[in-house]
Amino acid sequence: MAYKTFVNGYPLNASELNEYLMNQSIAVFVDATARSAAITSPVEGQFTYLTGSDVLQKWTGSAWETVGGVPTLTANRAVATNGSGALTASTVTATELGYLSGVTSSIQTQINAIPAGALVKISAQSFSASTGVNVNSVFSSTYSNYHIIATWTGSTNQDIYLRWRASGTDNTSAQYNSGGYWSNNVNLNQGAATFHTVGATGGTTASSLALTVYRPFVSGVTTGFTSLHTGEKSTYYNIGGLSTQGGVANTTAYDGFTLYPSTGNFTGTLTVYGVVN
Repeated sequence: MAYKTFVNGYPLNASELNEYLMNQSIAVFVDATARSAAITSPVEGQFTYLTGSDVLQKWTGSAWETVGGVPTLTANRAVATNGSGALTASTVTATELGYLSGVTSSIQTQINAIPAGALVKISAQSFSASTGVNVNSVFSSTYSNYHIIATWTGSTNQDIYLRWRASGTDNTSAQYNSGGYWSNNVNLNQGAATFHTVGATGGTTASSLALTVYRPFVSGVTTGFTSLHTGEKSTYYNIGGLSTQGGVANTTAYDGFTLYPSTGNFTGTLTVYGVVN
């Protein structure tokens, strides 16, 4: 659509009137509905003004686009510019952007400065009157080894069991092997069991567990662990703790675990840390 200068005495055809006047003027409408009814075949570069929303728009060849000002963007998103320099909503959400609040230096530099062996918190949760705590998607290729801290009280005298978990499903096969001893020198030996015994509790007596997991997410490698439990199961051995270690007789890559009581329920907290390589 070109620009044309008319001279006196030049005949004005209807096609020229449409192309050089109608299509190159700024038509005014109340809203987009009225515009669509009047302009059924807009031409790329054509402008219109909508009085209802007080915006100037142009036809890009495929859509009406607001010219100037700040366009209406997707809510709760960071703002970026597109290839034409126009404002557009980015894929970064306002929540994600908020994670940067208070940052005073390069995040990557801070990550690189974390020393080997340091603990990075991955997950923390509390549970109440639970018959089993399922912890999913905490083991990954980011870390090789993990540390788990748990505290609880039970509804009755009970042992505390551990199962490995992959894609939201427990491994319930008789593949769990572990051994150790209670603090009163009574040995714990488990072979081809369907769980690891990692602790006990004497009802409302508080118990704690520190458990280190070795390479759970590495396929082709047996998942192993060592654990130290403190607490008392008064109707069992009147013990004060359990030290144990073991592994599972397969090479599955696990991304989680389940902690559950042998009977009744328990209430407490559980935190998973990744050990920096």
